[in-house]
Amino acid sequence: MEQSLVLLKPDAVIRRVVGVRVLEKFLDKNFKIDNFLELQVSENLAEKHYAEHKGKPFFPRLKEYIMLSPVVAMVVSGDGIIRSIREMAGATMANRAEPGTIRGDYGVWGGINVIHASDSIESAKREIDLWISETPLGESDGFKNAKKYISKWAPKTSIDVTHNLREACRKLSENPNTVESIRRQIGAYLLNENPHANKDQLNRLRDAIIQAVLEG
Repeated sequence: MEQSLVLLKPDAVIRRVVGVRVLEKFLDKNFKIDNFLELQVSENLAEKHYAEHKGKPFFPRLKEYIMLSPVVAMVVSGDGIIRSIREMAGATMANRAEPGTIRGDYGVWGGINVIHASDSIESAKREIDLWISETPLGESDGFKNAKKYISKWAPKTSIDVTHNLREACRKLSENPNTVESIRRQIGAYLLNENPHANKDQLNRLRDAIIQAVLEG
């Protein structure tokens, strides 16, 4: 039986409705969630997780983004689970992902794309070993914690502003001179979606979205 490391990235955690809906999809598919933990990623863990990209121009942005807010880390198991989750996730770049996939339905733009999932048996082993050695992930009760997470946040997450965010990003990509007005729009959309969000984290997500659009 395969295992995969799955991360709900900062956009899915700050936008609570997105994280809840992804988890509901997993449970609807009867995926076995072995471990589940919401945690803040340290710089050391971020560097180790993305070690294969060290030295590449986008490495600092990857590292900064995964540290932007807490993430949800999961170990998910099942026959063919790696391929199943990768297919559910969709294309890496959110604005190019197919409708009906997680990133196509809930991703915002570029790498603001909701989810990380191991891409092979080898990477899954490396990633799971890393996260279990560096965090308390291995001590967590996956199914119980996932259900508690959904129960906690589902009643507060009725609004989904993905379409609004995507449209604002499209306008910005066509006219970068609108950056300040689009920044205000995106901030307002995010706050409307989750009025309970940590304001500093929300503002950093807003700025990360803007950066993803402007830097392509």
